[in-house]
Amino acid sequence: MHGAQVREHDELLMPAGHGRTAFVDARDVAAVAATALLDPGAHTGRAWTPTGPEALTYTEVAAQLSEVVGRPVTYRAPGLLHYVRQARAWGMPPIMVAVTSGIYTTARLGLAAGLTDDVRTVTGRAPTGVRPVLERDRVAFEPSRETT
Repeated sequence: MHGAQVREHDELLMPAGHGRTAFVDARDVAAVAATALLDPGAHTGRAWTPTGPEALTYTEVAAQLSEVVGRPVTYRAPGLLHYVRQARAWGMPPIMVAVTSGIYTTARLGLAAGLTDDVRTVTGRAPTGVRPVLERDRVAFEPSRETT
C-alpha cells in the first residue's frame, strides 16, 4: 500500500507515532486461513490471530527497508488530520482512509504490538518476519525507470 511513497519520496508517512506493530505476512494469513478451511472441524470455536515474530516501530521498518533497497527511507509520523489530507491527495478512497487511520491510531496508542504463535500453531512453521517480506517484495519499492 505504501510502495508509491517509497518509490517516489523515499518515505513512509503514517500517523502511527512510535507505537509497535506486530506485522504479519499476507502469505502467513493465507496459510492459516487455508489450513482452517481444509479442516474446519479442527478449528471450530477458534479465533486465530496470526502475527509475525516481532513487533516493530515504523522507524525500525524504515531502517530495514533502507537496507533492502539500498537508499535511505525515512518514517514521518504526521498528525491524523495531516495524514487524512495527504491520503486523500494520493487518491486513497475515503473508506480506506478511515480504515488505515484506525489501524495507525491503534499502533500509535500502543495497541498493535501483541504477538501470537498462531502461525506456528496452525501451520507448523514459524511466521515470516518483516525483513524477508521486504526482500521478497523489493521490486515494489524500486523507483520507476522511465526511458526517454
